[in-house]
Amino acid sequence: VHVPPGPTEAVIALSIVFLAVEIVRKGQGETGPTERYPWAVAFFFGLFHGLGFATVMGHLPFRMVDLVKVMVTFNVGVELGQLAIVLVVFPVLYLMRKKSWFVPVVVHGGSAAIAAIAAFWMVERIIG
Repeated sequence: VHVPPGPTEAVIALSIVFLAVEIVRKGQGETGPTERYPWAVAFFFGLFHGLGFATVMGHLPFRMVDLVKVMVTFNVGVELGQLAIVLVVFPVLYLMRKKSWFVPVVVHGGSAAIAAIAAFWMVERIIG
């Protein structure tokens, strides 16, 4: 399946904006689509994240006989990168979690900042 990277990347950015807004909404006691229809949200955005990875994989120079090896090493690399970030960030957030300013500053403020960055990225991808 070939999908143009611009629209795919825009939807990936939209998924980040969407989740950041959901985090803030949940903090205000509202119920959003991720709670009412988690499977639909995960399927829709997961499909586009998968298409984004497939686009990257499609541009890598490898032979089809190496497809399984390339897919496994690529995904293991992504997961190890995420694990490295979590191992550094989680202890810091865990220690700060009981501070009175944690939720409004770190959770809501961080979500708003991430949403703004992702929205900029989304508009940039839409404009081209």
